[in-house]
Amino acid sequence: MNINSRCQQSTLIWGFFLLIVPSLVIAQLPSTKNLAGEWQIRNGNPPSTEAWSDTLDDSQWQSIKVPANWYSEGVDHQGVLWYRTRFTLPVLAADDMATLVFDGVDYQADIWLNNQKVGQHKGYFQRFSADITDVSRIDNVLAVRVDSPYEIPGEIWSFHKQLIKGVFNHHDTRPGGAWSERGQDANSGGIWAPVVSHISRGAVIDNVLAVPDWQRGLQHPILKVSLDYRANRNRSAVMLLRLVPYNFIGPSYQLRKNVSLVASPHNKQNLTANFLLDNPELWWPTGHGKQNLYRFEISFSDDMGIMDTAYLRTGLRKNNYRPKRK
Repeated sequence: MNINSRCQQSTLIWGFFLLIVPSLVIAQLPSTKNLAGEWQIRNGNPPSTEAWSDTLDDSQWQSIKVPANWYSEGVDHQGVLWYRTRFTLPVLAADDMATLVFDGVDYQADIWLNNQKVGQHKGYFQRFSADITDVSRIDNVLAVRVDSPYEIPGEIWSFHKQLIKGVFNHHDTRPGGAWSERGQDANSGGIWAPVVSHISRGAVIDNVLAVPDWQRGLQHPILKVSLDYRANRNRSAVMLLRLVPYNFIGPSYQLRKNVSLVASPHNKQNLTANFLLDNPELWWPTGHGKQNLYRFEISFSDDMGIMDTAYLRTGLRKNNYRPKRK
């Protein structure tokens, strides 16, 4: 059963790929622990050896702040760096799920936890996650092999680039740009966005895609929501979506939907919903109106309470392109 209700005064949304930030650390689940701080790094280019073993002595490695691009922290490097850190987790209950969440790594990442490879990812801006339920323990050793390769000028750089980074997937915003052999100086590699450990009960909300449909007009958009999740067993749940004014006073919107979660602890499953909005407040460019923002809240719950929550901030707008008249 779908219930679309208004609660205070306004709403908004943004037609971009919306990535979810896990809920803040609290005393009960779901809970999140920020792994920001001083990590250890070591050159990983050949002939360097692998560095994922939890018994490896990294006490003499160089320290680096995470999150940050390595060049911004004074490390002028091309290619592979090994990152290592240690963190603690509570003992997991039988229904708990533990996840590592990376908001961004430039460019290729291979992840090990406690000697077990738990994930890999390629790309600059995307958020990605790895299930660590079966390999986590109270004291954990995390190793990440980060590769931001140097592309050979002339042969690959810059007109045959293979790495999707920079602006419009082609021009890197670094010294010299795409037109110079120095265009790859100041390599932007590294764990440049936050890393967290996240514990939830029974299910995990990984990512959300929210795109407004304007067929009913600016006053009555439909927010088309596509949600990626994982669950540790087949189970029924209630999915609750809420749009709450963030920087203005106005009405909230709410959609409650009964869902059946499919058992898939390691591979993402998908749910969709159409969120009908009446007379939302829009996000306007400077000089044309206010930049109204909403807090978009998503949660799964069952008879035992909240299973997982996530949120983001976003604005609702429609972009039109009008070609110049000849």
